[in-house]
Amino acid sequence: MRDIAHVRHLDITAHHRRLIETTWELGGREEYEGLNLRRWAHMLGFRGHFLTKSRAYSTIFGAIRGDRRTYRLGETLAALDTRTEPGSVLVVNDWQVMHIGHRDNAEREIALGIAERRRVQRRTRSTPRTEHGRTS
Repeated sequence: MRDIAHVRHLDITAHHRRLIETTWELGGREEYEGLNLRRWAHMLGFRGHFLTKSRAYSTIFGAIRGDRRTYRLGETLAALDTRTEPGSVLVVNDWQVMHIGHRDNAEREIALGIAERRRVQRRTRSTPRTEHGRTS
């Protein structure tokens, strides 16, 4: 950006617009001259990558995601009109029987084949072996 007037032509939120304008204003002050804020006003004054992973820079994004998850959970619980204590666990479930048995004879045959294979595997595991690997 070469001029603050360019901001009004950007398709951005009012909040983002205020942040850019504030960065521009601060960049015009003598005490912040060395920061080149106006040059980086479109990045809100931060000239690095917009998404830092440095633990030393403010916070880590894992913490932000955790806070967002907690906030969204609170919204969901509020929508359910459910009172909960902090740190408690609310389990919401609704189990219904959808189907019992096999849909057709093909599924039945597959299930019988699997059951027979398991029976054979159990028998071969439990059969004692001799020194040469043969069953007694």
